[in-house]
Amino acid sequence: MKKNTHGNECLNFPDNFLLYLGTSGGRFSMIKQLRSTGGIWFRYAGLNLLIDPGPGSLVRMCESILPTQNDEHAIVEDIDGIILTHRHIDHTGDVNVIIEGLTHGGRNKRGFLVTPPDCIWSDDQVVLHYEQKNLEKIITANDGEMLYLPNGISVFPVKHIHNGVEPLGYIFRCDGYPSVGFISDTKYLPELGTIYKGLDVLSINCTFAMPRATSEHLSYPESVKLIEVAQPKLALLTHLCVHFFWDEYKNLSNTTKIGETKLVMASDGMVVDINSRKFWRDYARSKTSKIISEEIN
Repeated sequence: MKKNTHGNECLNFPDNFLLYLGTSGGRFSMIKQLRSTGGIWFRYAGLNLLIDPGPGSLVRMCESILPTQNDEHAIVEDIDGIILTHRHIDHTGDVNVIIEGLTHGGRNKRGFLVTPPDCIWSDDQVVLHYEQKNLEKIITANDGEMLYLPNGISVFPVKHIHNGVEPLGYIFRCDGYPSVGFISDTKYLPELGTIYKGLDVLSINCTFAMPRATSEHLSYPESVKLIEVAQPKLALLTHLCVHFFWDEYKNLSNTTKIGETKLVMASDGMVVDINSRKFWRDYARSKTSKIISEEIN
């Protein structure tokens, strides 16, 4: 193994991966930072994408030992595009500072943003006008209207329902690469299982341990129902609230199998090789974190 500038050993890092910069869900988990809220670094078909950069995303990125283009550690300038699923603060808290970073303080007009309309056009828009001008391109996403990114990547937006905003999930495909889907915050919609069916990797925002009629977030049992229909090769649960710290629900964090699907509870700093579906827990948690490897068969 090679070493980075911090003296830690680096993996022969995968070409296509998910790095969970944060896996916290719900306002109290976010406020207390019981888990981080940094979103997901998604490298796919040569593009570095950042999904839902919540509070602390930039800090988590700067702390990462992820070797990227500079072969040392992750830097915000490596990001090619930002993907927003909706405008709630735990998903967008760092979006403007990330744009500031990837454009080198606005000096280099570059990068793109994929976003639901209300993140940039509503009275409560979350992307500042002057940061929008720093980007090379803004792509407005709408349910069922295919989007096309560089390097032959297609993105299919999927309508969700969540607390009065315009939330979307996304399905990424590219010839020669595994298919990857993201189910963001939403109330339980049975049809999502069919829409996301047959993907290689599926990341699901699963906020509650048990269903709550008063909240439009997915619970663990509801996520399992979707997985039973969608049958991805690998399913990952993220956006977890404080309930998953309670003793009565700690068993839910175990890796398990649902039919032919491997189900894994994501953790802060976890890296997933999209091609092999191996994962490493705590790899990018900090500059001094211990590398723990698990392989998914």
